Amino acid sequence: MQLEQALKAHRFERLAPDVALESLVGALAPWGDRLRFLLVVSELSQEPSLKAIEARVDEQIMRILLRARDAGVLRQDLPSAWLFATFEALLYAAWTAVAQGDLAANDAARTIHETLLHGHGTGHLTGARKARPR
Repeated sequence: MQLEQALKAHRFERLAPDVALESLVGALAPWGDRLRFLLVVSELSQEPSLKAIEARVDEQIMRILLRARDAGVLRQDLPSAWLFATFEALLYAAWTAVAQGDLAANDAARTIHETLLHGHGTGHLTGARKARPR
């Protein structure tokens, strides 16, 4: 799949965790129109080759998210499954907003990245749990 090859070309493992995370978002944002379709198809399909590609892409994304969490770029008190789910949701939300004309395509990556790092709030985290060793 072209996406898998495009992600491999970025060589995220050679980048600092914060840069790798920002690069990942930048690499995925332009794929929105195609990935929105592929995400739906993969949910409905039982095609083994499509599922295998999806698993490899998800694994690469997860490695980058975990590196960012371990380096303190992302909150360390959040479970890895939640990091992945919210990352995927932000991507999908941005792609949908672009498709509907509510977000400029060239603003998608920045919007995803800033929301991932800072959320929607303007103040301190009031209910954040203390990081626990993993």
